[in-house]
Amino acid sequence: KLDPGSGAAWINLALLLEDMNKPAEAMNAARHAVAASPDNEKGWFVNGRLLSAAGKREEALKAFLQTVRLRPADTRARLKAALLLADLGRDADAISQYRDLLAIDARDAVAWYNMGLALHRTGRDDEARAAYEEAVRADPEATSAALNLGVLYARADRIEEARGVFADALERRPDDVSLRYNLALQLGKLGQDDASYKELQRIVHLEPDHLRAWQVIVRLAAKLGRAEDLLLARASVRELTTKGTREGG
Repeated sequence: KLDPGSGAAWINLALLLEDMNKPAEAMNAARHAVAASPDNEKGWFVNGRLLSAAGKREEALKAFLQTVRLRPADTRARLKAALLLADLGRDADAISQYRDLLAIDARDAVAWYNMGLALHRTGRDDEARAAYEEAVRADPEATSAALNLGVLYARADRIEEARGVFADALERRPDDVSLRYNLALQLGKLGQDDASYKELQRIVHLEPDHLRAWQVIVRLAAKLGRAEDLLLARASVRELTTKGTREGG
């Protein structure tokens, strides 16, 4: 029998109802949990998670921030609060939460990556690049961070570093077309046309409708004197451009 004054009992009920796919009833139980035990951070966290799943971002944010107030070392709540702040367009507040989280756990690759996104949105590319570097250092499998890091290196004309980042990430995800396309572009900037051409050929093999890759192939095929490849690439560009125009109405 449920004790209406027991926050722990209400939390357990909320979790049970969530497992039973009864979100409205689960949220109601979570509200009772924080009303019964307002100093129980677990109740606030569960409340925030359920509210977030229901799309009630402002209410969810308040619940996660209350969790953090009650338990400052709760990195899960800090991350969820930061992500919601960023989603609500409050990047400066999100960055502050990420920094506080990373002061607790400097190996949190997700926090480093998302802080990089927020820093980039606010025009702080040098800091964003440093955040992406930390994300990749913390988790070499963080290919989204590697992609963004490589792009920022390229924009800063650090082409060899950009090439290295893309090449390293491709060793882990060889079928990632975005990584391979960016690698091809950096190889071209470094004057390694044959290597760039090889990567572009791999891209259109993986993704035959990759218009930008075909467009670069046209330029390189002409430069390298590959007449048959040039004819095929031009035909592909015409076909994909016509298809795009047709689909675009």
